[in-house]
Amino acid sequence: MIIAIVALVVMLLTTATYYVYGITQVTSILILLVIPVIVVLWRKYIRSDELSLQAKFVSPTPTDFVATQSVTPLSHFSFPISVFLLESFLFFTLFTHQTTDLMPSPWQAVGPWFFFTYAAATGVLFWIVAHCCRDEALPRLYSVFVLTSLHLFLTWSITSILYPLGWGFDAFVHRATESWIATHGYILPKLPYYIGQYSFVAWLHNITGISIYWLDVLLVPISASLLLPPTVYYSLRSAFNLPAKVAALSVWLIPFVPFLSLNLTTPHNVVLLLTIAFVFTLLKSGVTCGDAPNNLPLLLGAGGGVRYNAGMLALIGLAAMITHPLIGVPLFITSIFAIIYQKTKKKKTILVALFISVALAAPALFTLNNLRVGAGWPTFSNPLTNITHFLELFERPYWYLDHAPLVFEILYGWERMIVPVVVGLAVLGMFSYVRSNARPKGSAFNASVERTPLESCVTPILLTVSLALFTSGWLLRSWLVFPDVVAYEQGDFPLRLIKASIIFILPFSMYGLYILIEKMK
Repeated sequence: MIIAIVALVVMLLTTATYYVYGITQVTSILILLVIPVIVVLWRKYIRSDELSLQAKFVSPTPTDFVATQSVTPLSHFSFPISVFLLESFLFFTLFTHQTTDLMPSPWQAVGPWFFFTYAAATGVLFWIVAHCCRDEALPRLYSVFVLTSLHLFLTWSITSILYPLGWGFDAFVHRATESWIATHGYILPKLPYYIGQYSFVAWLHNITGISIYWLDVLLVPISASLLLPPTVYYSLRSAFNLPAKVAALSVWLIPFVPFLSLNLTTPHNVVLLLTIAFVFTLLKSGVTCGDAPNNLPLLLGAGGGVRYNAGMLALIGLAAMITHPLIGVPLFITSIFAIIYQKTKKKKTILVALFISVALAAPALFTLNNLRVGAGWPTFSNPLTNITHFLELFERPYWYLDHAPLVFEILYGWERMIVPVVVGLAVLGMFSYVRSNARPKGSAFNASVERTPLESCVTPILLTVSLALFTSGWLLRSWLVFPDVVAYEQGDFPLRLIKASIIFILPFSMYGLYILIEKMK
């Protein structure tokens, strides 16, 4: 947890330093010296919340923590060793099949045995998690998190390893900018976006001496693989009281969604990761999972009181805003309204104001940027009569082959069905959640458990922001027309907003999947 906090604060400090002066060796060292102060101040800031939190822990019973040598996969080293061997083979295959040739798909560089081995590693990992994380026994959380993080990192680093020269046009541009900043301290003109990532990568380069290339390529895959397993686990355990094994496996719904591309470091993908962390931190709402012993160190989203969560939400929102305003500004707005929501009795008024603010954020940002560069005001049209422009976003992508073979069409259809399936699961999950009054026995919403002010606002805020981002995409595509912007760009950014709206209902998709499986038994 403290590492995540330090990273977020350093991102804010490097951004401020960049605009005031620049990211040089001297300023990088000065920022490094501030880190101990950050740690001390933050620990002092949440100390009272932590003490209060520990007092709320349910005393463990003999059945909670099984000390006997029960037969579990992790008690036999052969199972985790088999995972490490399979992962080693997969990494070895990727490194030995690196290529600088042009190819439309990275899968052309590896043989079919790669897919069979990946499926085997995934199956063994799922089996270990399913048999290790049981409600009646102490989950070997650290072992599960390590194995899950390793497999997630492999999943998100495939293209980075296969293509040693890098891939993706945007990534080349961003790395070139980061290299220039690391060499000269800044780049002119100093623009109001992307600097959160640029300054942070340049600072890491100055402090560690690691090349810009590897810092940039691995920043998002490593951060996502380490951050998401514990964050998702603790959030789902507290909010929905999911069985431990289900909560530990639910993180795999994230790479299942194709547009959550955490395999490439760009400002947009950094903000996608921050958005996922934001949603599950908000969902966690400051209640520590009942199966976590008192001496476990707090992770991001794994504990803390109301004040802790308010600080984390604000930090994540600020970091996202200075990295990519398109989604970062709505995220920061959400953090402010979430804090206000818990302190006021006018809940509906706050939700309406939140919806309007998030929905109009992107159109306002693009209008201001147009004025900033001297391009004048955009053309305002009727969003209802021009809704066809918005509906075009959901048409068959141009890169899908026309009159493709049946196998290709099946794959195309499956990929296009993933998002409707995720949305459908979210509807099921939310309906089941509301129907059961969201108070399963032993959960964070149990009536017998003292609820923090943030807990009661999680569901309406997540749903409101999801709908607002979708509406924002509609307005940006059908309401505003930028004459000097190519059609692709005018459609790309609204589509990003629509995709980001799915993240805010992702926890309910995970819960809905669990409900569906339970009903099928």
